[in-house]
Order: sequence, then C-alpha cells, then structure tokens
Amino acid sequence: LTAQTLFRYLHESPRWLVQKGKTREARRVILSIARIDGGKARIDEKNLDKILKLEYERFEEMGNKSHTYWHIFRKAHLTFPLCILAFSFFSSMVANYANMFNLGNLSGSIYLNSILIGSLRYSTNLACGLLDYKFLGFGRKMAHLGCQLLVLGSLAISAVITYAGRFELLFF
Repeated sequence: LTAQTLFRYLHESPRWLVQKGKTREARRVILSIARIDGGKARIDEKNLDKILKLEYERFEEMGNKSHTYWHIFRKAHLTFPLCILAFSFFSSMVANYANMFNLGNLSGSIYLNSILIGSLRYSTNLACGLLDYKFLGFGRKMAHLGCQLLVLGSLAISAVITYAGRFELLFF
C-alpha cells in the first residue's frame, strides 16, 4: 500500500522518455523535478524544448546502430572500469557470504545476530547519507578513507593486545 502511494510521485527518466520519443512528457517531468528541487534549478522553458528536440534527433541517429555486450570489451576505456566493478562486486559478495555463513559460530541467537548486523549496516548507510548531504567534501573517497582508518585502528589495537599478552589493556 505504501509503495503504491509513493509510486504516484515517481517519474520515468527524462532520458528514457526522450529516447522513446515522448518529449512532451519528458518536458513535464523535468519541470516537475525542477519544481521539487526549488530555486536551485533555473530552467528556461524555450531552451528546454530545443534541447529535448536535439536530444531526440541525436538518439534517432544513434538508434540505427546495433550494439551488443561485445562492444564493451572492444575498447580498453570501457573494459577496464567494467572489470574493476565486477571484481568489486565479487569481493563484496564473498565478504557478505563469509559473514552470513559464520553467523552460526558467534555466541547467541543466529536471528539476533542477523538483526544486529543488519541494523549496523542500515545505520552505517544512513550515517554516510547524512554526512554526504551535510558536508560538501564528504564523498566516496572520504568514506573509503574513513573505513580504511577504522580497520587500521582496529588492527593496531588488536596487534598491541595480542603482542602485549595482556587483556587488561581492553579495560584501561
């Protein structure tokens, strides 16, 4: 029910609408997005019509060419980022499955542990979203740097505790 209510406010992508020849609807969507955005987006409606017409003509010219997935691998500037992205997804998938399979080894209920890990992931995503919204300099690189520093600090603390041989360091 909530999804159906929110569905009313969702728009189709203006780019997709232009590709399909629905420039009037694309114009309406762009103006609606600008209205929601407030005074940040100043759009000249006369220029918007010209731009949409030019984009439609450009897509018409490009539409005659047929592309397959092999076209991605013909150029190095497309292949290299694709391989990096595939490796990134594979690595995160392996880490996620390793965590899920080892949940049974943690003490306590597997269900409670799943809830705790899920809430940790959710709160981390919310915190990153809030930081991204509030601070202009916070982005992907800063988030990665923060995570790397957190891991480095955790490894340093565990190394000190392990090599010192005393667990009293945990309780200062």
